[in-house]
Amino acid sequence: MKPATLYHLALPDWGKAALLAISGAILTSIYAAIQSPTGLDGAAIKTAVAAGVSAGISYLIKNFFTNSNNELATPEPPPTNTQH
Repeated sequence: MKPATLYHLALPDWGKAALLAISGAILTSIYAAIQSPTGLDGAAIKTAVAAGVSAGISYLIKNFFTNSNNELATPEPPPTNTQH
């Protein structure tokens, strides 16, 4: 699949952001469970979900400002002519 251009998000970007949000929430929950002697409570779960969502949003923001050559905040390169 063709990478998204500057100021656009492609379908794989959304999927990777969701995967990052889910894995971030799971890992944060595991860390909170290990650190807390009482286990997970509502506040720890809320914090873990917030951390996961923040990670997913951060990934989307980074990709929104990245061009098709994976260069951050750089204008899109001119198209190359492949015909002879």
